[in-house]
Amino acid sequence: MANLSASLEKQSLIPQLDPPLSTAAPSEVRAFITELLILTRNLSAQHAKEVADKWRLGTGRELTTYPPSVYADIFGSEDAWMVYKESQLFIRRAEQEKNKRQDDLRKCTFPFLLDHVSHHHFLLILWFLVVCLFLAIPLSSFPLSSHSLPTLLHLA
Repeated sequence: MANLSASLEKQSLIPQLDPPLSTAAPSEVRAFITELLILTRNLSAQHAKEVADKWRLGTGRELTTYPPSVYADIFGSEDAWMVYKESQLFIRRAEQEKNKRQDDLRKCTFPFLLDHVSHHHFLLILWFLVVCLFLAIPLSSFPLSSHSLPTLLHLA
């Protein structure tokens, strides 16, 4: 368990490394694996490249969908566990961070659109905001007489 937390700690320090897109070419996947192994396993650039060069045909999609047995076939038993573990942990963590950022953005941008707020509550809040904006605008900007205001407020 200590190894897992140490690995997660290392991953939080990885600068600007993005997992490959599902459509990424094999060369892009190899570049990702190389950088990942250098940063998370402290391999030399040459050793990391030698390991990553075994990835010849798979795209970014295969990087996330291949089972461990396929990694063993590709990388051999010695390197497979390391590539599989580091890539899967990194990709899962990147997806979680992306989802968290999207959730945080949604909550910051529209705090009144939380999941527990019904459509009815949303409409009430929206109506309240419109009325507040209406009342904040000077009546002189509208071609209405001051006698129309009680009628407008009554309708609102």
